[in-house]
Amino acid sequence: MTTNLSPLLVFVLFFNLFAPATAESAEAEGTNPASPSKVLTGDCLAAQDPLKMEAPSFPSVCVRGAAFGEILTGMNSAAENFWLFGARGYAGVHLANWLSLHGSGEGLRAENSKTGRTEVLSRETDYVTANIGNVALHRWRLALGKPLLPFGVGDSPVMDSLQLLGVSGFWEGLEGGAVVTFDNMRDVQVEAGGFSTTPRNNDRYKKRIGNDAASARMSYDLPALDGSRLVFSFYGDRLEERRVGFAFINVSVKGDVTHFEFVRRYYFSKDNPADLEQLLRLAYLGAQRGTSRWAAQYDDVRRRHRLGVLGQDFVLGEQLFGRLGLAYRKGEAIGVESRWFVTGGVKWVL
Repeated sequence: MTTNLSPLLVFVLFFNLFAPATAESAEAEGTNPASPSKVLTGDCLAAQDPLKMEAPSFPSVCVRGAAFGEILTGMNSAAENFWLFGARGYAGVHLANWLSLHGSGEGLRAENSKTGRTEVLSRETDYVTANIGNVALHRWRLALGKPLLPFGVGDSPVMDSLQLLGVSGFWEGLEGGAVVTFDNMRDVQVEAGGFSTTPRNNDRYKKRIGNDAASARMSYDLPALDGSRLVFSFYGDRLEERRVGFAFINVSVKGDVTHFEFVRRYYFSKDNPADLEQLLRLAYLGAQRGTSRWAAQYDDVRRRHRLGVLGQDFVLGEQLFGRLGLAYRKGEAIGVESRWFVTGGVKWVL
């Protein structure tokens, strides 16, 4: 997710990319500046950064993927025991320093362990874009196709099964469009995009209707707080939905990532009063210490529910990870009887 990465992942990536590099660190990362590989896997964004290559070789390909299985158990009801299976993938082709193609997608399926009922939760493409401009070299960049919406952070460090208890809709985008980015290569980045969608059934308007939208996001790195970033966002569309957002991200010297996010989403028209939704999120993803790392998240959705999550990831093998989590949810939740949930699972990473 280079140009189209969420600001949190981009920030963490650059915090590590532009730290002083040494021959030892390059060797540890498995990158050889003199003879870069044309096909890279795993965490290969840093390896494809042209600033770390003496003789970049094009075209080059980056492939990443993950598959996982998890079980979510509600302590008060056997009907709330679910298996969750999923996979995510990314592929990027760098044709030149200034031109690249990127695509990412996921598939998620949930199965009720008591009734055997299966539901496909997601089978979609996150983004597919042609990017003009390089995130490490060019101040102005353009992403065309189906880019990620330049709004907020939206990242969650907890397990996918626990996210089923959480929130959605605050960061959703439309089918296609373009995003223009200006980056002063120091502390300010501004993204602005225009999007559209083909007509589809709309529950609010009770008919098939298309939509057009505009979104903008500004990120500012705080010079007084090394490793900290502020993010301001706005979204508006033709169907009278508006969103405003603010986020604060911090990456500690040891690599711990903490972020706070506030999002307000509402519909407004002359005939109807504002229909307001408001989210407060505090999330933490610890750096790996030994063979494990901790993650935590707290969501507060105004007048709907509160969710607290604590989880731990631990290494089982070279590309295999175990995951455990505990969650408490209180508030409005259709079809959810339990307040306490536990979950566990395994994840394989390419």
